[in-house]
Amino acid sequence: MSRSPLELPEIVGHVLQYLDGKSLVAAAQVNRLWAEEATTWIWRGSYRSLESFSLPLRTLATESPKERRDWYSKKIRHLDIERADDDDNTFILPIIELLKRKRFYFPNVKSLIIDVGSENMNEMDMAHFLQPNLVCLELYGGYYSQFFLEVTRRRAPSLRSFLLSNRLLTENPLTTLLTEDDFLNFLKAMPSIKHLDLSVGWDTLLTENMMIYLMFRPGLEMLSLGRGSLLRYSTVREAMGKNPDRVPFPHLRALDVTAEDEALRLFLPLLKNLQAVDIAVVDCKFLADLPHYASSCTQLEEIDICWYGQGEFTGKSLLDLASHCPMLRRVQMEYGPSRIIDISDETVEMLAAKLVHLEVLTLPFDFDSGEISSKSLASLARHCPRLQELTMLADIEFIQLDHEPEQLHFPSLWRLSLGRIKAVRHPAELEEEKNMAAFPDRIIQLLDKRFPSLTEFNFTPIFTHDDHADPYIVKIRQHFLQRSRPFSMPWRVSSKLKERLIESVPGSRYNPFPPDV
Repeated sequence: MSRSPLELPEIVGHVLQYLDGKSLVAAAQVNRLWAEEATTWIWRGSYRSLESFSLPLRTLATESPKERRDWYSKKIRHLDIERADDDDNTFILPIIELLKRKRFYFPNVKSLIIDVGSENMNEMDMAHFLQPNLVCLELYGGYYSQFFLEVTRRRAPSLRSFLLSNRLLTENPLTTLLTEDDFLNFLKAMPSIKHLDLSVGWDTLLTENMMIYLMFRPGLEMLSLGRGSLLRYSTVREAMGKNPDRVPFPHLRALDVTAEDEALRLFLPLLKNLQAVDIAVVDCKFLADLPHYASSCTQLEEIDICWYGQGEFTGKSLLDLASHCPMLRRVQMEYGPSRIIDISDETVEMLAAKLVHLEVLTLPFDFDSGEISSKSLASLARHCPRLQELTMLADIEFIQLDHEPEQLHFPSLWRLSLGRIKAVRHPAELEEEKNMAAFPDRIIQLLDKRFPSLTEFNFTPIFTHDDHADPYIVKIRQHFLQRSRPFSMPWRVSSKLKERLIESVPGSRYNPFPPDV
């Protein structure tokens, strides 16, 4: 008698991988086979699922025999251990110490994320988690010497993603327990590493020699140097002078760096594969040119810019960037000493029309320049239906959105931050007491009508008397407490690249991105 396909373990396991957590729990109630396969998928976890294993493992450690602990721990593929609420209780053993005492071992883990405080992250204990299947290592805290790098090289030779927040170098920059040569030798011995995050604790080792090595490291896809180190023009010039036939960062797709303006001008236009860039620009002399050399990266999906120095960022510069990078989903201009000037409703209309894939937009305005009104919001609503987060800190007569066509709305927007908005419908309307009292109800009615997904609204109301402002802000914000934040947040290129690096089978709940993304 032939068996149903849903009685075959390989078929059931393949089907169940596409279910969410709630559905997997229900599937586990069907029969023994389904319970086995569903439990496998529930306990395997997923990279950055926002679900820590701290509490489940603590329960397993205190209530289950060793055989059952081993049965579950072997199923885990993505282990995320974060500080649980009860870890602050001094009478409770820290989770890492508990796992060590109970002799937990995770032989099939592919990604490891630990964030339980440096005091609980001894390098010897962290080394216990290393094993040959490990692909992604993220340790947020701890003190790591050359010993840990050597153990990582031996025990996790297939490691592809490396993030260590190393307090050893932060607290003792002159230590000999980990030197530049130690780290350079480690990187050269680990050609499998494609994603490298050195944003916390590595500043003292990021010398000119190290920077030059990173610029030409083969296969490097992601590099984060953070804000603590500076990529200088002299370093880039020397590196390119010694290697005239080589392109810097030849395979780079995501970059987070603080660099001198002239250094960026040399190498950024050459990064044709770049999809995400987060740059802090130092000594920026010609701010209007900044988007010009960033726009050479025509595959850009995310750009985050913070600039320091003289000059002003103009609306024309922003439009130039949008024209060359139409796939941009995230545009964030951070608040440095300068602001964006020369922005008008017409500029925002052209910008929105060019960036139809936009999901996140942050624009710091110069309040004394430009002409921004509710028309700019209407333009974004018409052209950018995927927009989820919007920050435009400009004075806007928000209530004027009532005059827009009935069908105009933001279907996906969940966070909105504006500057000052007025409590009247028309400028000529007097701000009498009854108008101020009706202000929050009018705003709430407008938000419910135009922003159905909104859960967070930040603004500063304009009143004749400032002491009226706070109660109205509280009333409007309390209205949104009834709404839950959306499950699907705007994904970052770095997460997409890491998911694809870790999970070989695309399209499942553990790697939702198709092969060609």
